[in-house]
Amino acid sequence: MSTGVGDRIKELRTKANLTQNELAEKLYISRKLVCSWELGRRNPSLDNLRRMAELFDVDVYELVCMDSSVADEIGVCIPPGMDSGEAVRLVNDFLRTLDDEDCALFVMRYFNFRPTKEISGVLGKRDGTVRNKLVKIRQKLCVFLKEKNENGQTGLI
Repeated sequence: MSTGVGDRIKELRTKANLTQNELAEKLYISRKLVCSWELGRRNPSLDNLRRMAELFDVDVYELVCMDSSVADEIGVCIPPGMDSGEAVRLVNDFLRTLDDEDCALFVMRYFNFRPTKEISGVLGKRDGTVRNKLVKIRQKLCVFLKEKNENGQTGLI
């Protein structure tokens, strides 16, 4: 499990001058859960990622650190020359277009770096079904980013 998410949460929490207990109170969760995130023992749910992003005034995508092998799966969707900050913003916009199940699947794979077999167990689906669904979601992401890039809605470097 990636410890990058926990490190980022701790960094943002301390920057906001919040204790673990204060963050937990704002998110309506236990301090132990915040501690587990920061130690890399657990990853936050999509709902908690969204609430923290709002609280810390950052994009959900900025809360997580990308694992390079998993990042490569979606990295091919980013048009050449697209600014990474803009890509992050657009991926967040893309997440808003997905239904809850697809969004959760995307987050489990690309934010929490969970293997497809683990995701299939969580969702109660076959591994092949999860893999196929991820391919379709990535295809949608590629189209979404390409259209935004062609319409000049991105900050190109």
